[in-house]
Amino acid sequence: MPSNVNIVSLILSGGITMVILVICSFISTWFIVDRMIVFAKAKKVKVTDLALAVKERIKAKRLAEAEQLCRSADTPAGRVFLAGLTTFKLNKAGADLAMERQGEAEADLLEHKLTTIGTLGNVAPFIGLFGTVLGVIVSFMNYEAASVSGSMAGVYTGIGQSLITTAAGLFVAVPSVVAYNYFNSFTGKMFKQIEESSNDILEILKVKKG
Repeated sequence: MPSNVNIVSLILSGGITMVILVICSFISTWFIVDRMIVFAKAKKVKVTDLALAVKERIKAKRLAEAEQLCRSADTPAGRVFLAGLTTFKLNKAGADLAMERQGEAEADLLEHKLTTIGTLGNVAPFIGLFGTVLGVIVSFMNYEAASVSGSMAGVYTGIGQSLITTAAGLFVAVPSVVAYNYFNSFTGKMFKQIEESSNDILEILKVKKG
C-alpha cells in the first residue's frame, strides 16, 4: 500500500457503500467476540464429563452432591441437568419436560445474535457488489469527460471504488459466515450431547427412586 494512502482515504474513496460496510464490519466483529465469550463459558466443562459425574452421584444416592455439581458447573448442560434433578424430587413425570424447556432456553441464549452474524455474512457481498456497480457507473460517466480533457482520473476513481467495495464486502462476509457456521455446529453438537445425557440421567433417577 502506498505511504500516502491510509484507511480513512480508502473508506472515503469507496463512497457511501464503503461506510455501510464499515458499520457492518463493526457490528459483525462485536457480535462474534460476544458469542466467543459466551461459548467459551458454555464449554468450560465437558457435557459428557459432567453427566458422568452426576450419574455416579445419583447411583450412590447423593442427589444433593449431584445438584451442587450442576450449579457449580454454571454451563447450559449443568442448568439442564439441574432442572431435571430439582423437578424430579417434586414431580417425577415433569422432570423430562423441565429439562426440555430449560434446554430450549439455553439454546436461545447461545443462538442469540447468530442470525445477525449470518445475515451480515450473506448480505455483505451484495452490498460490495452494489458499490462495484456504482463504481462502474461513475467510470462510464467520467469516460466522456476524460476523452475530451485527456485526463483519466475520473475513470480511475470509479474503478478504484469498484475494487475497494468488492474487497470490503468479502472482508466482512468471510469471517461472518465462518463464525456463523462454527457457532451453529457447536450448538448442535452440544445439545445433542445434553439430550442424550439427560435421557440417561432420567433413566437412572427412575430406577433409583423406583
